[in-house]
Amino acid sequence: MLDFTMDGEVQKHRKQLVAKTAARQTVSITQYRDLVRRYNRFLARYDDLKNQLQFYRGQCQDLECELRAIHPEVYQAYQKIDRQEKRLNKLEAENILLRKELAGIKEKLHQQPKVLPAFVKANVSPDQPRLRPGRKVGHAPALRPLPEKIDAYIEVYCGSRKWRNGLRD
Repeated sequence: MLDFTMDGEVQKHRKQLVAKTAARQTVSITQYRDLVRRYNRFLARYDDLKNQLQFYRGQCQDLECELRAIHPEVYQAYQKIDRQEKRLNKLEAENILLRKELAGIKEKLHQQPKVLPAFVKANVSPDQPRLRPGRKVGHAPALRPLPEKIDAYIEVYCGSRKWRNGLRD
């Protein structure tokens, strides 16, 4: 519990007032009014601090209630985090093992001689120039020969709705 005490100046004046009244000395009205003003300021400050204390106590109780309500969820979250960390560690170890295995396989692959399948053409050396595809310029075309006898001539018109040879005009 907080202990509220008067500030040193008010205590000093109070002691002086008590000493004067004990010695039956008279206190001037200005000294008395000054002391009363300081005492009233002290009481106002005391009330403010008391109200703040009550406010913070209420907030503390609210937060404790929220903490009690959230505690199971936090516990479950920590359990989930632990499970995921274990899984992560397991996967990292597996990843390291697989990387080592992959490195070993790559090493074996680089050591084996390269044999091309029968259907693959061997690479041409870069020293030889590549040939252009197709026939040389001026070469006679190799077309299908025309038939000896043509049985029928049919006119075909594309791009219009009119048909020829009496089918539709």
